[in-house]
Amino acid sequence: MKRTLIVGAAAAILLAGCSSNEEPAAAEQTTQDSTTASATTTAATTTASEEGGDYPIIGEEARSEGIVITVHSVIESPTISFNDSGYSGSYAEFTQKPARAGGKFFVVDTTVLNDGLEPIDLTCSFPIQNTLTTDGQRQYTTVDEQYNIEGNPGCNDMLQPGFDSPMKFVYEVPAAAQAVAFGFADSKNAYDKPTYVELVTE
Repeated sequence: MKRTLIVGAAAAILLAGCSSNEEPAAAEQTTQDSTTASATTTAATTTASEEGGDYPIIGEEARSEGIVITVHSVIESPTISFNDSGYSGSYAEFTQKPARAGGKFFVVDTTVLNDGLEPIDLTCSFPIQNTLTTDGQRQYTTVDEQYNIEGNPGCNDMLQPGFDSPMKFVYEVPAAAQAVAFGFADSKNAYDKPTYVELVTE
């Protein structure tokens, strides 16, 4: 049986597109217990099942108006494969970029379907608000230059309506942090109305 998230005090998802140089901001959340991952969604204090069903989990489609995302895995790593060469396309040169001292990366490996009416630029624009929620009631935005992460779409590589694309959302977090939920919203049609994916499997 799927686990459900407790709905707690809301905090708006921050824009995370191409870059952010600020320190990760804390946001209010609740946790269900020591074994069940949790994330905040609305100002209500009911459970997801009371509102009509469980939250999507890893391997299931999650929908925001205009965007459909399937999370395939969440990988914890001390480094990411990153293009620091200044070149793109077939000329890109990828090296292992380490997290800052005391930190690590979580790589949320997904497929993004453009279910809207217009093309979107996944890595050099802001079509998708997104956050990673960890234990300790914290939310994180993606690292800078998502287009330089190996396997991601290039800058201005437009995803046309009705098509999907692989996309890795990469977050830098403290070394002791544990991933709880991935939240996202179509920034044009559903701003600050996040859909959450609980980062567990059945």
